[in-house]
Amino acid sequence: MANHQHDDAITARDLYCTAIACTPKAGHHFLNEIATDGPSKMTDKEEDQQIQITTPQGATTIAWREVHSLIESIRQRDPEESDSQIIFHSLDPKQRSTVHKWAEQAGLEHESQGEGEQRVLMVSKKSRAGHREKPKRNKYGSLPSGMSEIIPGFLYLGSCRDARDRQALASSDVKFIVNCALEWMHETEGIQIHRMDWEDTTSQVITESIQLGLSFLDQVRADGGKVLVHCMVGKSRSASLVVAYLMHRENMSLRQALDHTKNCRDIIRPNQGFLRQLLGMELELLKQPSLTLEEYAILFPGVDQTGGARKRREEADKKREEAAAAFCEAHVTVDKLDYIFYNVFGEEEKLDVKDVGRFIVAVKGEFNKDGSWKNALAAAEMNLSDIGTPVSILSKTFFVNKIGRG
Repeated sequence: MANHQHDDAITARDLYCTAIACTPKAGHHFLNEIATDGPSKMTDKEEDQQIQITTPQGATTIAWREVHSLIESIRQRDPEESDSQIIFHSLDPKQRSTVHKWAEQAGLEHESQGEGEQRVLMVSKKSRAGHREKPKRNKYGSLPSGMSEIIPGFLYLGSCRDARDRQALASSDVKFIVNCALEWMHETEGIQIHRMDWEDTTSQVITESIQLGLSFLDQVRADGGKVLVHCMVGKSRSASLVVAYLMHRENMSLRQALDHTKNCRDIIRPNQGFLRQLLGMELELLKQPSLTLEEYAILFPGVDQTGGARKRREEADKKREEAAAAFCEAHVTVDKLDYIFYNVFGEEEKLDVKDVGRFIVAVKGEFNKDGSWKNALAAAEMNLSDIGTPVSILSKTFFVNKIGRG
């Protein structure tokens, strides 16, 4: 019963904020409209409005008319499935309240977080036990309960849920965060955040930016602070940064760093691309490896990276990366990026590198709206997930140069 009341309280707050923002007549009409069970009657323009969402496959957009069906599809999924949660971005108060209502009717978890343009709404399948406070799964996989302490009194590893848990952050006196997830844009008041902006793909290069992350951690430690390193789950991207820190600053071998981190947080599993780069770091530091890819597959069962299978996978990955890079070079032009930039930010003057996430989401969302891009993708027999990394890199480079931070 407590959970149900909490859900109602969230919805009521959003309803109240929306109603008082309207004229009395408009507010009354709105409250009557959302009392209906299904999607309310809207104009074609309203129903065609594009809504930014984040799924396990990456950031994308859908038409508002598709949102109710999407929520119903989540309801029908097994809560143990990795894609049983969706993050909605940039909803207006009316849309946010409507999504809360639909999620409640479908028996789903729903929660708004953040303020202003950073406000997001998360909808997910409830666990079989029905406990809201400690869900067993989210859209990215298994979520343990709370942060994992890696270095006592200094370094914690966790998930996006931990990054927005103000009570847990305050109780552990954590005032610094390293966000390794490109798609996560939430900010917490009173917390200094350093963004790594990594995608959880085998083609993501981490060696070029990892020193900035290590330097940030060094500064926090020198000042006697405590820091949480997180991605979406605390399993691959953030675990890779933590392992790299242990290798560089605690003089651990890669095997020792993985063992220590896994003992603290048993779900960790850096992806194969990250592991290969960590192996390269170890060779630079120790001149000899403590672990092979084959041994890693044994330590982390379910990862087939041996013999011909690995070689074929690497060759296929390379071909896909080359095709994706060529596609983006041909179609993601400076003029198009400039057009999207002004559509998103207009004449805003106080832009910073932390705003790059909004821009990348908008660029990827344009692939669902721009006919020429959609046709080009179809002709190349590719989808957005195939070109996600080069699009992110091009968008980020353009954004940084645009605001004069290059």
